[in-house]
Amino acid sequence: MDKIDFKVLADLFPQVAKQKYLMKGGQTPCQPKGVRLKADRVGDETINCTQFTTWIISQAFDTTWTLDQWSHWQVSSKAAETGQVPNFGPRVTMEWGIGSTHPGPGPWLVQYFTNPKTFAGHSMLIIAHDEETDKILTLEANRGYGLDGVGWAEIGNLRDVINPGPNWMDKVSQTWASRLGSKPALHITQLSIEPKSITRWLDPVVEKKELEKEESDNNNSDNWLTILLSSIVGMLSKRKV
Repeated sequence: MDKIDFKVLADLFPQVAKQKYLMKGGQTPCQPKGVRLKADRVGDETINCTQFTTWIISQAFDTTWTLDQWSHWQVSSKAAETGQVPNFGPRVTMEWGIGSTHPGPGPWLVQYFTNPKTFAGHSMLIIAHDEETDKILTLEANRGYGLDGVGWAEIGNLRDVINPGPNWMDKVSQTWASRLGSKPALHITQLSIEPKSITRWLDPVVEKKELEKEESDNNNSDNWLTILLSSIVGMLSKRKV
């Protein structure tokens, strides 16, 4: 599958911006394609970490669930018994063809466990990683890191901060090592989202400059074509004479 633009994800943010966090019984904004949830699990009042990541990834990539895939992402014992690495949500993204274990820039889907025996853990997205400081920008549903619902850890909820800006690394202290380094079980895949589109979205100035450059290149190309056609017409006119 071709990589999608991050803006596809960002356009979905308003649908998960106002929900409050509820670990047990959290809702998803709409019925997942391919499975049917109980009515009280669909709504816009509450959300939890896996309900958030299942919804936003499947909506952005327009995927269809099987029952096994849904239960795997929601951390079923059946999924754990397979012993696969990566497993759970990251394994599902590989089955869909939108996730990879190849090294490279993010974003990444992460599912980690602080206690693999009890499946105590968390599901989140790492949107960006600053190599110089090792700091990470995470998008997640949580009741920690200054959040109560979906938002940017240590920065704020989506309902208050829709875009953390290009200087997000100055607003957080969490790093790849501090957030993930001590986890006894870590499952992660790189998502098929164009990394440069994240930079553009975080910094509208960069996006504006790129659009201006593209427009300038197109104009130069048009001018070159006009000159070429004029030259050809001139040559043909001389031949007729």
